[in-house]
Parts: sequence; structure tokens; C-alpha cells
Amino acid sequence: MKTSLFQIIGTACIVLLISAFTLFPYNDFALNVKVQGMENKDLLKEGLTPAELAIMTIESNDEKVSIEKFEVVLARGTRPISVESVNGNQYDLINFSEQAKAGDRIVIEVMETSSTMPLDEKALFASIPIN
Repeated sequence: MKTSLFQIIGTACIVLLISAFTLFPYNDFALNVKVQGMENKDLLKEGLTPAELAIMTIESNDEKVSIEKFEVVLARGTRPISVESVNGNQYDLINFSEQAKAGDRIVIEVMETSSTMPLDEKALFASIPIN
């Protein structure tokens, strides 16, 4: 049975499309980090004080992608002070309030999302300074 040029080109196009989805990350993905009572504050730039630590919610800028699992770290310098693994998209930062000091930061790493497409690795991290 002969293979037509049309079949070869069609198969090549399908392979290229599949490769594009697996090789190139979804670059429009970004994290939205909110803390209860601080909704109007740009947390990633302005940061929080230990007294402002409250329930944190992490969402995607894409309503089709939900955050399913993440890790939250209270870090001081280059070392972690406290590490928590979280299922879902919320964590109560009050758990860090006794240990948190000015100069620390809260580092968030998303471990799992509902997306079937690869996401930009840089977009899976966020850092909130502690003032």
C-alpha cells in the first residue's frame, strides 16, 4: 500500500503539534497570591509584616488551571526555617508568625496543577518578603 504525500504531511503536522505541547511551556501562566485582609496590596513587591500573616490563597491567572499542591517555606538567608506541604490552594501563614522576622521571606513552589500542558518553571515560584 502506497503512502500519499498528503498522509505523510498530515502525520508530520500531528507530530509537530504534539511536540510543541510537550516541549514549549504554557508561558501565559502566572500565580496570583492573596492574603486575607491584604487583597489590595502587591504582596510580592511590598511584602508583609509578621503581624499581617493570615490565610493565603494561591490561584492561577487562567481559570482553567487550578493549584492542587504547593510547598510553602519560611526562609531566612539561604536556609529554610519551616517547610509545609499543602494540598489545595490555601495555607494559614499564621503558623509562621512566631518564627518570622524582618528580612525573612515566604517562598512558594507549586508542585501540582490541573494543567495537562507543561507550565513555565519560573511561574511556579513566588516569594513574599517579610518586613
